[in-house]
Amino acid sequence: ALVRIVAVVIRQISNRHIKALFIKAANAIITERDELISVYETVLAPKLATDELEKRVKEIETDIVMLSETIDSKIRENAVIAMDQDAFNENMAKLEERLSDARTQKSALLSEIACRKARSQELEMHFQHLKDLGPITEFRDIDWLAMVDHVEVCTKNRILFTFKDGSVVNAAEEER
Repeated sequence: ALVRIVAVVIRQISNRHIKALFIKAANAIITERDELISVYETVLAPKLATDELEKRVKEIETDIVMLSETIDSKIRENAVIAMDQDAFNENMAKLEERLSDARTQKSALLSEIACRKARSQELEMHFQHLKDLGPITEFRDIDWLAMVDHVEVCTKNRILFTFKDGSVVNAAEEER
């Protein structure tokens, strides 16, 4: 996972300070993990389900096969039976447009399924790591990579840690 640090202030903040703030923010999340896991399981996980999308992909695949067969049949029919070519071309254009639309819909759905599965897997790994984690006393790269989506440094007293589950903690607010 790509971890990005967005610096809004020009002043540099040391890595040591960021690591200390991470420990503080992570421990805040750890104390709320049962509630976060419950929210994930009841609210977010169902939204990331792909069953309905996969069902729709199968329906579209059936439509694609039907449209392809219809187009092939019309082409064969046109080759052996004298037809009004303007009407044939108009009909073919409509069929080809429907086929193109179906393929576009299928592609969009497959992309959405892939995104949802990737996000679901990322969150599952995040929450599994969170379940196994006790209070953090020292910085470890594995904890950072497993938990942090990104950090936003707004001011010295406003450093926001956004975790992979969407939780946001301002770890610097008490350090004035």
